[in-house]
Amino acid sequence: MQAARGTSRERADAGPVVTDEVRVRRRPGVLWRRSLDAVVILPPGTGDTVILAGTGPVLWELLADWRTADDLVDALARLFAAPADQVRADVEPLLADLAARGALEASTLEASASDGGAPAGSASGDVPDGR
Repeated sequence: MQAARGTSRERADAGPVVTDEVRVRRRPGVLWRRSLDAVVILPPGTGDTVILAGTGPVLWELLADWRTADDLVDALARLFAAPADQVRADVEPLLADLAARGALEASTLEASASDGGAPAGSASGDVPDGR
């Protein structure tokens, strides 16, 4: 998974911590476009541009729905026939970066259960085919 940034400045606010007890998804209203082989993301309130290449566009598609880090790792490992530990080493820092830049929103699993929200991950098992 490759992520390139349009700026190198560090954000002071770290954003939500992405753990297996937290679900994340793309923040509604985040501007983004898919090109042939990448996704360009313009997080809100920043001058940053984030470009996801490689397997990044598939991750971004998966983030259309609420998912835990485990959900994302499992789906990407399955799609790309890669070891889960290798996928996790790539996915977790990227999720943390996207969350810190405001491109993701987070919810705890407990909050979802108490407010009647959708369960973590994709109950239907829908996974993009990577094309």
